Amino acid sequence: MSWYYTPSKPYGVKGGLIAKSKRGDIGTSWWSQGIQKGFLPHSYDSYISRGKNYARKGQVISVKIDEGKITGYVQGSDRTPYKVTVDFDYADENSGHEKALVEYLNENYTLFLRMLSGDLTENFNRDIKKNTGFTLVPDSRFSLSTWCSCPVGSDICKHTLAVLFILSEQLDEDPMILFTLAGMDKERVIGEVRDLQYRGEIADEESEFTENLPCSEGTFWHMGDNLKKAGYFDPGDEPGVLTSVSESVYKALMEDSSPYDGTGQIFGDVDKLRGKAMKRAALLLRSSEYYDELLSGLPLFDED
Repeated sequence: MSWYYTPSKPYGVKGGLIAKSKRGDIGTSWWSQGIQKGFLPHSYDSYISRGKNYARKGQVISVKIDEGKITGYVQGSDRTPYKVTVDFDYADENSGHEKALVEYLNENYTLFLRMLSGDLTENFNRDIKKNTGFTLVPDSRFSLSTWCSCPVGSDICKHTLAVLFILSEQLDEDPMILFTLAGMDKERVIGEVRDLQYRGEIADEESEFTENLPCSEGTFWHMGDNLKKAGYFDPGDEPGVLTSVSESVYKALMEDSSPYDGTGQIFGDVDKLRGKAMKRAALLLRSSEYYDELLSGLPLFDED
């Protein structure tokens, strides 16, 4: 009597994630290929082939991407979908390099915008690592911690590979996902870089405005001390800060005599700065969840 192995047939899935690739590689960008170097050598060719088949048939139900980790559900031959988790271990090594990363992306904003549009150059990836210590795309094999609820156990099974192949195509379309895999959520990266860009724009505008103001020995050029006295630097009291700027600080700035007091020139210049500061502060607070509470009673100033 002969025994023959009959491959099990997976249950079908409605609305599953389907790979666009119909044959050959899944994930064509150099950065997707770089990530695949971390998991393909750890699995059998037969699993790789079946994993691609699962990805192309839409057996992957979902893929959730978190910082340094992905979680997926795959429908196999059991009625209950298998749960897959993959930890990208190099994300732990990136801890502590986030600040340097954001500052470098801010300094190289054009290349960062290019990445936002869907293109990452290999040179930019190498420069990020060299200048910040942050690994975005590993340049060699790296360790993965994988787990699947299927009976296979510790090996990188076809279910795990199916999830990783779907991830590869998502990376093709959005290389910013690399930041999340590397341990820093892509939305946080975008937000922090744009915040630095905004601060730089504000500093440039204020520098352009103030460099034409007349030099004086009066209080105007010592406004920092007066701002501190008025409580301006208390970050926990936004309404108090704004009202102090609009009232007490403005008055304090004018207390000392100045050669421009008689003409009103310095009053006008400071008033313009005050109006710009009030308007920007209001716009920032308007975008926060505390808008109604903080701004309901505060005046807005028109910017000349």
